Amino acid sequence: QATNVSQLRVQLRALFNRVSDGNLDIIMNQVLNALRTTGASPEEAAVAFAEELLPAALDNPNNALVLVGCCAGLTVAVNALVGPQFGAVCIVKTEEHLKRDLHEALTQAVSYERDNHKSKARNAVTYISLLFAYEMLSGVSVFSLIRSICSSVTHELHLELCLTVMRYIGGLFRSRNPEDFKDMTDLMLAKAQKFKETAVVESVSRLDFLIRELQDIKKSKGSFKAMDRLNAIRAWFTSSHLLKRLKFVEFQLEPPWDLLAGSPPEGWWKKPLGAARRTGTMAVGSGSAEQNELLVLAQAQRMTTDQRRGMFIAIMGAEDVRHAVARVCGLIKKPKQVEEAVTVLLHCCITEKAYNPFYAALAVALTNVPGMLAKRFAHAVKAGVTSQLREVHTFSPTSLASFVMFFGKMMDKGLVVLAAIRFLAISEAFDAGEGSDIMSNVGLFLRGVLEHMLQKMDLVIVEGACTELRKYEDLREMVHLVARTQVAPRIDRLKGDVKPKLAAMLECLGRSDFDVSD
Repeated sequence: QATNVSQLRVQLRALFNRVSDGNLDIIMNQVLNALRTTGASPEEAAVAFAEELLPAALDNPNNALVLVGCCAGLTVAVNALVGPQFGAVCIVKTEEHLKRDLHEALTQAVSYERDNHKSKARNAVTYISLLFAYEMLSGVSVFSLIRSICSSVTHELHLELCLTVMRYIGGLFRSRNPEDFKDMTDLMLAKAQKFKETAVVESVSRLDFLIRELQDIKKSKGSFKAMDRLNAIRAWFTSSHLLKRLKFVEFQLEPPWDLLAGSPPEGWWKKPLGAARRTGTMAVGSGSAEQNELLVLAQAQRMTTDQRRGMFIAIMGAEDVRHAVARVCGLIKKPKQVEEAVTVLLHCCITEKAYNPFYAALAVALTNVPGMLAKRFAHAVKAGVTSQLREVHTFSPTSLASFVMFFGKMMDKGLVVLAAIRFLAISEAFDAGEGSDIMSNVGLFLRGVLEHMLQKMDLVIVEGACTELRKYEDLREMVHLVARTQVAPRIDRLKGDVKPKLAAMLECLGRSDFDVSD
């Protein structure tokens, strides 16, 4: 066994010492062949892979960006093709490298050695950044790295490392994790300004330069053209016959600890703590129990496409709204996927056993992400709500109650208007008559929406919304009927000063004889 591991190390070392962007496919095939024919266990092979690859990527202070990028590309490829333990060991070993080099760079007395360790630390954060750029590492992990570096800014090197990360992935991070990008840049600038005010530095001009660069990145004035030097590696991902059909985000890892500030639990890579690995191709029973459970649940909820299963797992596996936004945005590559995300979100909200405000908060948060994506989400929410309104008459009581609350929250935020209820099955309800299931469901939905308006909205907004309904005669009659026969008798149960609003509502709907003292 020891001989097998030693032989594997010799083979891998020879391959990694001659890797370049021109021979990546050849090197990868030879690496895969060495891993396939070795007698070592997968865990031993993963350790050997990491311990031979990382010195080639990190230990030379003069390494070019392309070499670091090639090593990161090989890591991502092997993680997807062979197994997540390879990517996991590389992440852990890189963290160890970075801790050691950062400590030496800050404490080493010899100037030459200090500079060497600074360069090695920059290589390490570059490598980690490229794992995110190639979709193997989650945005949450990159944010945790920045947070750990900024936890104690005592030297310009801390700011240099943060700036190194942002130069390579700032543009990608803004598009994939917009909320975290803002928080991250705000954190770095706050720490930089505090350091400038309190610390004695060797070069004030150098510190001012670093702060200006961070400000430019936050304001989208910074240049991210450094990644253009790695176009050959991205071209390899799309041209290699083994990689071109893979989606690396499906094999993404998210370390469950803050990089540089914690320690990895054993076997952490086996758990779907980050964006779901292999959501489209994973067979039930081949992953962890938690991930299999989410996948089975997705299938039970009729998530029949890879995209919908991926969105379902991203939403249901998120820790909070911010995490869910990052995961959902990370999966979106085409405009059509925005509609899929909202469809899954609404489905989850309606099929819960009880109303969960998480889904409404997530919908609102998605419409507030930076750029054009926010408008697409706003349009998708409006279209998704319209689609569900057509199905209200088929909802169960719990689904109906959840959708009423969701619809009310969307009205509060201006994402939908009351007139959208024209897509309800009003004609069918009238045809079915009182006492029918369809009339009951439509009536209960309208009652819930009207009560929400009376309790949560100002009088002027209520009047404006009801006045708009006068354009739709059937709808006006139905809403008036519900307000008069179902809302008015329950008015004492509602919170706040709702009687004047109800009187105004009925007047706008065509009746002015309602006595608020009734």
